[in-house]
Amino acid sequence: MIYKKLTLLFVMVLLITTASAGSFVFQRDTNVNMKVPTFNNNNSIADGTVNCFITIRYPNESLLRNDTQMGFNIEGEKQFNVSLTNTELNANGEYPSAMRCNNGADFGFSVFSFEVNPTGKEFSTAQGILYFVMFGFALTLFFITLFGAIKVPFDNPRDEEMQIVGTSDLKYVKIVLWFICYLIAIWVMALATNITDSFLFFNGAANFFNAFYVILLALLLPTIVIFFIAIIMRVIDDRKINKLLEDGFRVE
Repeated sequence: MIYKKLTLLFVMVLLITTASAGSFVFQRDTNVNMKVPTFNNNNSIADGTVNCFITIRYPNESLLRNDTQMGFNIEGEKQFNVSLTNTELNANGEYPSAMRCNNGADFGFSVFSFEVNPTGKEFSTAQGILYFVMFGFALTLFFITLFGAIKVPFDNPRDEEMQIVGTSDLKYVKIVLWFICYLIAIWVMALATNITDSFLFFNGAANFFNAFYVILLALLLPTIVIFFIAIIMRVIDDRKINKLLEDGFRVE
């Protein structure tokens, strides 16, 4: 008897047009040709006379493939494979899988899982910690800048009779702080999107943060124009006030 027992060794190889991802980690929304080397109990490579079938479940345990017969690459690598489309790999998370093979007389079986995420790369604990530290830093910086933007005075100094006695440059600091707040908000939304999408696999929250990110980014150019116009108008107004004060006029 040629096959006493089939021993399956699973080494996932992702083949895409742009790049190759690491083992067991595939990129979401891409076409994947998952190749699985299969060996006999004597460590020889199983050939095309063996029939292999695979069952794959989504992270929510619903069926993606149910006992689908796998193809066999006769040329070159001599591996069993199954093609998964971008519409099938549309959710982040772990995909539990089971593969069985037989040659009509003997049988082999193995269970495994592979991960799907937005990048197709396996994130380390250190990378996760770095992302969360960056998010905490960005959020803290945002609130500090927001506090300064609120507290810094915008009006010119006045006397007891509420007459303007001079001009203050703090108004320009306030405008700049508000603009910095806007830029940090874009950074916070980008980090929040990546964390919820790539690490937490929380698609609903990721879509929420990404929507805000896209809106803020789309409004960035108009915001720059508005802040620039506001500064120009304040400069012109301050020059007029200083000229009136130099000429001895009272300015309300």
